Amino acid sequence: MTATGTPKSILVVEDEETLRLSVSRTLRKQGFSVLEAGDGNLAVDLIRDKAGDIGVVLLDLNLPGKSSHEVLEVLRRQRPAAKVIFTSAYGRESLDLSLEGLGDESFIRKPYHLSDLVGAVQDALPKH
Repeated sequence: MTATGTPKSILVVEDEETLRLSVSRTLRKQGFSVLEAGDGNLAVDLIRDKAGDIGVVLLDLNLPGKSSHEVLEVLRRQRPAAKVIFTSAYGRESLDLSLEGLGDESFIRKPYHLSDLVGAVQDALPKH
């Protein structure tokens, strides 16, 4: 938590281990607490266990286990205030088609520069 009580943990849900580790390391260097999930099942477990700590979720659109749609549904029930940034190698239109009607979520296309991702996370966090 930050001094203002705002959740500061970032949940990184990415099945590509090298990318997940790189993103998590970069976010930790920026001062964030990071939770990691390599599939949708672990993501759902972490959301249920640590919902109050999660401020932002980086959610890969294509996951093994529970789908990104299922993860998002659990997140919206457990932590509706959390911001979501979808990531995918496919364009924004694939996000719009697969998750139609689930809110105005952020999107960043892979491959991305880690600095762009950090900026997106910082933009997603509440400003105080």
